[in-house]
Amino acid sequence: MRALADKAFVRRLLLLTGACALLFGLSRLLYSDFQRDRDGQRWVAHTYQVLNAAKDLFSALQNAETSTRGYLVTGEESYLKQYRSALAAEPVELQGLRRLTADNAAQQSRLNDLDGLIAARLGTLARGVERRRTGGVAAILSAPHTGEGPRIMERIRSVLRTMETEERAMLAQRSAAVEVQGSRMRWVLGLGTASLLFLLVFAAVVIENEIREREQARRVLHGQREALAQSEEATRALLEAAGQAIVGVHPGGDIALVNAMAERMFGYTREELSGRPLELLIPERLRQRHRAHREGYGEGSKPRPAGQGLDLTARRKDGSEFPVEIALGSVRTPTGPLLVSYITDITIRRRAIDGLRKSEQDLRRYMESAPAAIATFDRDMRYLAVSRRFRENFGLGEERDVLGRSHYEVFPEMPDHWRAVHRRCMAGAVERNDGELFQRADGSRQWVRWEIQPWWQSDGSVGGIVVFSEDITRQRQTEGEVLHLNASLEQRVRERTAQLEAANGELKAFSYSVSHDLRAPLRGIDGWSLALLEDYGDRLDGKAREYLNRVRFETGRLGVLIDQMLRLSQVTRAEMRCDTIDLTALVEATASRLCEAQPGRQLEFLVEPGLTASGDMHLLGIALTNLLDNAMKFTGTRERARIEFGRQNCDGETVFYIRDNGVGFDMAYSEMLFGAFQRLHRNSQFPGTGIGLATVQRVIRRHGGRVWAEAQPEKGATFFFTIGGEGMKSAAGFTLASNGIE
Repeated sequence: MRALADKAFVRRLLLLTGACALLFGLSRLLYSDFQRDRDGQRWVAHTYQVLNAAKDLFSALQNAETSTRGYLVTGEESYLKQYRSALAAEPVELQGLRRLTADNAAQQSRLNDLDGLIAARLGTLARGVERRRTGGVAAILSAPHTGEGPRIMERIRSVLRTMETEERAMLAQRSAAVEVQGSRMRWVLGLGTASLLFLLVFAAVVIENEIREREQARRVLHGQREALAQSEEATRALLEAAGQAIVGVHPGGDIALVNAMAERMFGYTREELSGRPLELLIPERLRQRHRAHREGYGEGSKPRPAGQGLDLTARRKDGSEFPVEIALGSVRTPTGPLLVSYITDITIRRRAIDGLRKSEQDLRRYMESAPAAIATFDRDMRYLAVSRRFRENFGLGEERDVLGRSHYEVFPEMPDHWRAVHRRCMAGAVERNDGELFQRADGSRQWVRWEIQPWWQSDGSVGGIVVFSEDITRQRQTEGEVLHLNASLEQRVRERTAQLEAANGELKAFSYSVSHDLRAPLRGIDGWSLALLEDYGDRLDGKAREYLNRVRFETGRLGVLIDQMLRLSQVTRAEMRCDTIDLTALVEATASRLCEAQPGRQLEFLVEPGLTASGDMHLLGIALTNLLDNAMKFTGTRERARIEFGRQNCDGETVFYIRDNGVGFDMAYSEMLFGAFQRLHRNSQFPGTGIGLATVQRVIRRHGGRVWAEAQPEKGATFFFTIGGEGMKSAAGFTLASNGIE
């Protein structure tokens, strides 16, 4: 049984071998016939290509000639554009015809003749275009018509007809050869068909076995499909759960699929995106660049970052834009390749990077402008950053000369105890010293105050150290000088104190002399003048009595001046007691007294409420009284006097003011206002001693402030001054307005 099976197998094998040999021979024969037939068909097609190329060349020439004629007649630029297109097409068509006839020397020779004729014809066309452009229609009409163009075109047609005649002769020969080869191939195909029928009978025996094997394979494939469906479902779940937006795009640029994250990120639904162009998700200004980048991206199985130079910015449905990071990949699907974009919104990361970059820039600016010398090192003591002050203090030159170099290379003579300090700080310690002698890179020595701290990496380890140092060489020298000066300071203070005490004694003696010794002669002059008037007044004429009255008046004025000088002296020497003073109440009380002293005047006082300052109550009362009295006096010519007291802010400084509507003064003489006995108005018009404003200035100076005035003649005046009371962090301001100088 086994032997019979083996014999049957041998017979089938021999039969199959013979059939295969026959089929192989027929195949070889058929392949050879197919090859010859294909070559014949190719030569026929080649001949048609030559004929079509010749027609296209002649058509390009005709287009150039027609466009030129249209331009010559109308002068429209559209014809000129067609003419230029025809010119551009002519060399291309001629070159193609040369390439197609490269195997035909006769045709190549004709093309050489044709090249010259075409150049001549194009030359005549170009001259006509130039003549029309420069001279207009008149130039064309006046030009002689030689008929050269038509003659050249007729010669071109003749050459092309000769080429066409030769090509059509070859076409007939090649078509006949193809027909013969087709008959032979049909005979070979018939023989092959018979052989195939025999083989089909033989194959029927094998098919039964194949059917059984296929059924078994189908059951296996069904199991595999079920497994594949489960895998696809898992893949779809992973796609929807992905933390990145995933967008699949067809090669044409239309969106094929998106996941849930893409819907949330861009604000579109799947239905709104499906089939839409990918550029919908890209800002309009960047769409062309993205399209070119996508088209130039090659297929690949693994995602990879998007190309450099591409502005990775996406656009939401509401039109807002946001930065993204994109990885691209290409996958094969049953419907064709798919370009997949893996998109991540990096808005938060970009903000963090921008913030980090700004922090680095701020840190560098701080290091460059910091008064202390700062340097940062890694764990190998290589310079990472170094401030300008550090380089200057230690003679290191430019920053680029030291960055990346070892600190011990820059300072090879570094003492061992400094290296030990560096090691301790690398271990996490903080070291500082308020004064140590250090040798610079140039060999000079200096005193430095320093502190060294470790800087920490994100994983909690020490990344290196930061050195803060300050050159205190000058400070040490100054301390020595201060110690030397302090040795003699106490003696100088004692001597100065004795001089001040002597000066104060002399000032008190002078004040006593002014108060008593000068007043006694004045009282005598006034008394004897009065006695003379009383006892001998009836014997004196009117002129003599007027002179005596003037003597008594001037004596009284001198007495007032003495009182004002004593008051000015007391202001300078008086002890100050600083308190918080209610300036509003003080001005109101002073204004009330002044109004009572002049009941017949129409006076209007405007006082801002809640104004306070720190100073001496008595001295500030004297200053305000003088300033308000000054304002009262120089508004005396006004039917209704208006005096205002308030506060304003000037460049962060609080300033008080008093403003009136008096006679004012010329600002050219403002420097004379606060000098003793200085007056800008006649005494007969506005009486006074010229001491009041000098007193105001000394009071304000004792309070650490300053006083000044602004005015215009007949438009009022304003006095300003600030108060820098003891214990105050900033000076208060005080502004007074007055027309007067006193």
